[in-house]
Amino acid sequence: LYMITSQGLSSSDLSIGTFCHESGHMLCRFPDLYDYGKRDGDFERSAGMGVYCLMSAGNHLNSGRTPAPVCGYLRYLAGWCPNEISLNTPGSYTAVHGDYGTVLIYDTVYENEYFLIENRSGIGLDQGLPSAGLAIYHCDIWGSNEWQGGSADSHYQCGLLQADGHFDLEHGLNVGDATDLFAIVEGEVLSDATTPSTRLWDGSDSGLRIADISAPGEAISFNVV
Repeated sequence: LYMITSQGLSSSDLSIGTFCHESGHMLCRFPDLYDYGKRDGDFERSAGMGVYCLMSAGNHLNSGRTPAPVCGYLRYLAGWCPNEISLNTPGSYTAVHGDYGTVLIYDTVYENEYFLIENRSGIGLDQGLPSAGLAIYHCDIWGSNEWQGGSADSHYQCGLLQADGHFDLEHGLNVGDATDLFAIVEGEVLSDATTPSTRLWDGSDSGLRIADISAPGEAISFNVV
């Protein structure tokens, strides 16, 4: 096996983003989490995970010089998270930035479908992100990031629940903006009745309810209620 990849448009660029992205395919068999607009019977372009994952548009952060890390969903699939914290019991939890060996997971009634929570504050490898705070991913290993429809039969493999409720990534309006992540919110933040919601792809209530999210930083606290 071999791989040929660029490190920028000129010899002065020395960007590593594309190299890291393609190495994710080569070494880990990671899928692309962005939308080609022509695979899997879908011809409408969307942004997938945008800049929030190396395997989406995150390889382009800072002109490719400081790409985004592999998101928690792919790290979990790869078995890189030996410390698994269940969110299925109500209580107070803390997401620590850069703790790439830990996964915060809410299991649903379906083995293939679950929610992950990750601290994506604008520090360290996340310094180039347009937003800072708590990232909440709706995951389904049977989905595809070609499928932005959000229906029971057509939905993302890993989608970011965007705090502003605008679904810009699904609509392909941008690859990330300042209001995507959750930060400093009192009271209930997410449930089956909010936009975005924590409903399952079949429309039923997953039971996940999140409240009282603290400010971005090395540690973000939140409650599962």
